[in-house]
Amino acid sequence: VLFTALMFTLSGTADTEGWFGNAANADIFYISMVFIVVVFTSIPIFSVGPFQAGFTYLLKSFVKEEPVFLWTDFTTKSRSNKKLSIKVSIINGLIGFLLMLDTVVYLRISSDTTGIFSQVPGILLFVAAIFLIFGFTLFFMMNIFIYPMVVTFKITIKQLYKNAFIFALIRWFPNLLLLLAEIALIALPLLVIPGI
Repeated sequence: VLFTALMFTLSGTADTEGWFGNAANADIFYISMVFIVVVFTSIPIFSVGPFQAGFTYLLKSFVKEEPVFLWTDFTTKSRSNKKLSIKVSIINGLIGFLLMLDTVVYLRISSDTTGIFSQVPGILLFVAAIFLIFGFTLFFMMNIFIYPMVVTFKITIKQLYKNAFIFALIRWFPNLLLLLAEIALIALPLLVIPGI
């Protein structure tokens, strides 16, 4: 909600012709809200912190074809990895918020044609966009490796993020394909929304 509100506030569309500016902006706002409601309110209830650690342990055991007791192993791994997984959730939340804030500010600066930011060179905006896209991609790729390492190894937070960073860079192209497949799976339900 904060990301969408910032996007409309900093873009200047919230103060002309009513709150949204026009019908197209209202449609974008409502579509953004539907996406936020689906992704950020349904999934995180069971996929952050200790819950994610428990689910990751179960999935790892299924892949390795090891026997598990669903509820017992889930609760045991959730409790035993509680501190580290809560730290990871807080760090990921802060990084995600900062990346979204950077995106909003970048969109505001790049769309300003008459104000103070109109003199920013195009090459600088291009380089900033590359860094922003790379930052998002790297952050998402690192998250592929974080929770499996949490439930597998006794590891510190510094070692965890360092190893996730190294794994994300070493296997860049396979990770990118996996990330694109995940984005497609998240985006598919949005195609059934009328007007998209």
